[in-house]
Amino acid sequence: MASLADRRSVRRTQRRTLDPQQLQHAIELRHQRLHLRHIVRLLHAPFLTVARTLSRLGLGRLRNLDPKPPVQRYEWERPGDLIHIDIKSLARFRKVGHRITGDRQQGRSTGVGYDKAHVAVDDATRLTYAEVLALCIINCYLKLVSRQDCSFPLSPTPSRLIAATPAAALLGLYAIL
Repeated sequence: MASLADRRSVRRTQRRTLDPQQLQHAIELRHQRLHLRHIVRLLHAPFLTVARTLSRLGLGRLRNLDPKPPVQRYEWERPGDLIHIDIKSLARFRKVGHRITGDRQQGRSTGVGYDKAHVAVDDATRLTYAEVLALCIINCYLKLVSRQDCSFPLSPTPSRLIAATPAAALLGLYAIL
């Protein structure tokens, strides 16, 4: 009959907490970049209690103590001063692939080749010109640059600097015009 007696609804064991003075001391020690085990020894508190408390405050990891370095970006103020050109290879296919048919053997299109998507982005205005070409050679780039200069109406002068991706740089397109 003793098991049927009413019991309190709270947990039998309560989670330990740090008193406000200990908490403040733990935060100060953590900002001095001390390891959790060292803080536990200095506070004479359970490891999990200190770890849980500091994690809840966002101080569980040492890297969270340092502010993230600001992202360094370059920007050109005048439209048309910097044009970024990028290439993406797009695979051609003859028939519908396995995502549609469900059969990996049926949807193969081997030896069909690739098309190249060429994209030019103006740094100041983020105006974009894109074109899909079959080839990826320097003549295509020069034509693309001349066409994009015509398509960027905000550009008072032709582009002075072209920044290219590594693939385009290998082809020799990283030039000051």
